[in-house]
Amino acid sequence: MKQFKLVLCLFTLIFAVASIAQAQEKLAEEAAVELETMVVTATRTEKTIKDAPASVTIITRKEIEATSARYVDDLLRDVVGVDVRRPRGISSSCTHIRLRGFSHPRGTLLLRDGMPINRIACGGGKHNEIPVELIERIEVVRGINSSLYGTSAMGGVINIITKKPEKELKGTVEGSYGTFDTWNSGMTLSGPLNDSLGFQLYYNHLETDGYNPWSDSFIATKPAWVQKKFREAIVDQDRDADNIFARLTYEIDPSSTLGFAYSYWDDDISNGRRYNYVEFERNRTSLSYEKKGKLNISANLYYLDEDFDFTYDRKPVKKTKNAFDAIEMISKIPVEDIGGMMSVSFPIKKAHLLTMGTDHRLGEMENNCDWKISTRKTRTEGKQYRGSFFIQDEIDVGQVGPGNLLATLNARVDWYQIYDGSFSDSKTGKNEKYSDESGEEFNPKLGLVYHLTDSTTLRGSVGRASNIPYLYSLYGTWECPPGKFNEGNPDLDPEYTIGYEAGIEQRFGDQVMLRMTGFYNDINDWMARIFNEKKQGVNYYKWQNIDEVETSGIELEAEYRPFVSLRLYANYSYLHTEIKDYKDKPQLEGNRLIDQPRHRLNAGFTYTNPDLFTINLRQRYVSDRYDDMENTQKLDDYITWDVKISRDITKFIKASLEIEDIFNKTWQESYQWETPGRMILGRLKVIF
Repeated sequence: MKQFKLVLCLFTLIFAVASIAQAQEKLAEEAAVELETMVVTATRTEKTIKDAPASVTIITRKEIEATSARYVDDLLRDVVGVDVRRPRGISSSCTHIRLRGFSHPRGTLLLRDGMPINRIACGGGKHNEIPVELIERIEVVRGINSSLYGTSAMGGVINIITKKPEKELKGTVEGSYGTFDTWNSGMTLSGPLNDSLGFQLYYNHLETDGYNPWSDSFIATKPAWVQKKFREAIVDQDRDADNIFARLTYEIDPSSTLGFAYSYWDDDISNGRRYNYVEFERNRTSLSYEKKGKLNISANLYYLDEDFDFTYDRKPVKKTKNAFDAIEMISKIPVEDIGGMMSVSFPIKKAHLLTMGTDHRLGEMENNCDWKISTRKTRTEGKQYRGSFFIQDEIDVGQVGPGNLLATLNARVDWYQIYDGSFSDSKTGKNEKYSDESGEEFNPKLGLVYHLTDSTTLRGSVGRASNIPYLYSLYGTWECPPGKFNEGNPDLDPEYTIGYEAGIEQRFGDQVMLRMTGFYNDINDWMARIFNEKKQGVNYYKWQNIDEVETSGIELEAEYRPFVSLRLYANYSYLHTEIKDYKDKPQLEGNRLIDQPRHRLNAGFTYTNPDLFTINLRQRYVSDRYDDMENTQKLDDYITWDVKISRDITKFIKASLEIEDIFNKTWQESYQWETPGRMILGRLKVIF
């Protein structure tokens, strides 16, 4: 009951603030707040949330500025149906974002301004390279969407939409300092170069001494001599990261814009042991064209060039009692990823809006492993091409019974080729070439929106979504987290799901929104890392297809804006995941998927008074879950509270105090690691 007592305290505080706000005379005169905003991700065309054939959440710029978020995943933690996993706090280079029980990041498509940032090599996306300072809004579209976006859009789509260059020259400089000797500094500059040309520049530097993330309970599972060696090797997870973003936009005419963007990310992180660390370097370039009018055209080209260097320490050797005291292997993984997409939308008479387009993508990776102790070298490589064509018809059916019916029909054909896969081993002399693979995936979807009244909306959809195996799962061999080796499987098949969704949304005036959504996904050939064997104290996992898995759940949302200055929200999600059929390992049938809690509860409020301050308080409850497919490594439930208080010192200077995990309640987001506990950060921002 402890979580419900804390939630009760939260709502008591919320309504106390509401009473204060209501008592202020000027607030009583404020106009009603309009909750409705526009969304483009649900259909690739602009429409109101109320007309979108999916469950959608918009995080606005105003909401972003009120929170203590430093990264994209901080913003997404409060959204219903979204699961965020950052195992090592401030020192985590990558965070896993999952929707609706699809327990691997590949099941959620991440976009930046409509372009995919999920990597063709590993399926996930490094979304934290996108600066929060440059985000205009985030659109979260829950539910299967492969019929529009292809691979990765099984659980939903998250589109991070960045700001456009300012009409007048503006800039910011900010710095922050906090727990673990964490320094974070950044600057932005944005404005016009002439009447048609605009620019943006951004730079950020982060460094932190980090903390010791290793869980005592995890270390205690090791033999006594390994525990001793383990503790001798532990170091804090220091981190040093630089992020650069630049953009040019050219306004060809009032309806047409050409854009160029470049981002650079360099990140060096210790994994918590002396000889175990990672180095990332990423260059991302994109070119975009957009035209609005009766004929809407969108076209994008993008290129990703990145290098991952993983340095691993010596694994325990019982005979010599050596462990973690030297570099055992350096793994270098260069990746290239290039793609392009184009879509056009145009109305047909008054009742139809037709959209069609094509996507193409080519990726290649290498996995070069240099074993320093045994002088062994291995090399794995492979390539993958994907192409597609999609079409959509948005139909205003008109009056049906007492209300109005909107229908969305879309379908997409994806074809792929996996080729030039090979493996070589200098120690054994083995040279193996894998067979080329090719295939097609057809994903249709029907979505319905029924406006029963102006304030009551019903939604429903049914469709198919699929994922093509990515290159790491086919060919890669890497250790993540330390002590857990993952091996690729060239024989993996694509996975697919048939998904269903139904929901109701009720509004009371312009200030209150209530929404309830239920969903069910029948997943076939789910790709998962399954325990294979244990060698010298190291667990080896291999990618396999599980015959049938299901996810289902209910999402409840409430939002209340009694005044312009006050926003209150709460949401709850119940999630069921289960392995239904696994012929190769029937002992896993009935188990839950990795790291998927049954219950999640988010609640909070933002109160703004220009004469005093802005305060944002949020609470998050996550129930227990498992860190392994065997369901033996159970992670306890937790509750955490975050707060940010900010104030305008002058028109040009803003200060804030941010506290994460107010009550210092650490928890495990993986079986090995614990979160850092309370973090306090002070920030100063100068606007010019």
